Amino acid sequence: MAVLSRVADHRYLEMVEHLDHHPELPEGDLERFLEVFDDLDALLETRPEYRYRTWEAKATSWATGTEDHRVLTDNARRILTVWTTLDDPRLDDYAGRLWSGLVGGYYRPRWESWGEGASLAVHEPDRAQARLDDRLTEHADRFLRRGAPLPPRSTEGTLALSRRLLDRYGGDATPSGRPQAEGIGPDQSAEPWSL
Repeated sequence: MAVLSRVADHRYLEMVEHLDHHPELPEGDLERFLEVFDDLDALLETRPEYRYRTWEAKATSWATGTEDHRVLTDNARRILTVWTTLDDPRLDDYAGRLWSGLVGGYYRPRWESWGEGASLAVHEPDRAQARLDDRLTEHADRFLRRGAPLPPRSTEGTLALSRRLLDRYGGDATPSGRPQAEGIGPDQSAEPWSL
């Protein structure tokens, strides 16, 4: 999970650095960034303790009636997203969790909205910020009403999927594109990561 988070960080920074010098993102950069969220969501889905729906099911298991269920569902969703109400921006994005359903169903669409407006932000930052704020509010409202979409079930186990993702992303985990082992400096070579 940490490797995929680092890959996402690096791809994000590449896009931001590109926008410092160019008015548009290169074709495919946003999709390359977002695919990391899809793969991380799939990896998290292989483990029940990393599933958002496990959190929500535990929260609602305390319900004794329909109204209890509604309140507990709302609270379970709200505490991880907007915390208070949608019109109170003080605690937006309160608690970050690496859970399937949240990564692919909540965070990914937020970042997609950011990426779709990134080029506009270069030319018209105030307009871009207002548009992004509106989209994020709409997205949060939708999540609070519907919850996280169920991610597709992986046909691979955690180990097999981890190996496949390591092969796919292992070279993207550092700015140089080379995996770097603990204690090995950038001028020294490291063996490819292995499980």
